[in-house]
Amino acid sequence: KMKPKKKTRKKRGHRQEVTRLMINSINLNGAVLASAESAEAATAAE
Repeated sequence: KMKPKKKTRKKRGHRQEVTRLMINSINLNGAVLASAESAEAATAAE
């Protein structure tokens, strides 16, 4: 059942499981564009 103008629904019944993906690195033609280690270092520096 949906409430009008609220965009909310009751969370009952069938809800499909969601798969989580972890990206370790991004490569283009053999060159590493980004990796998990560099992303962690960038967030730690801020």
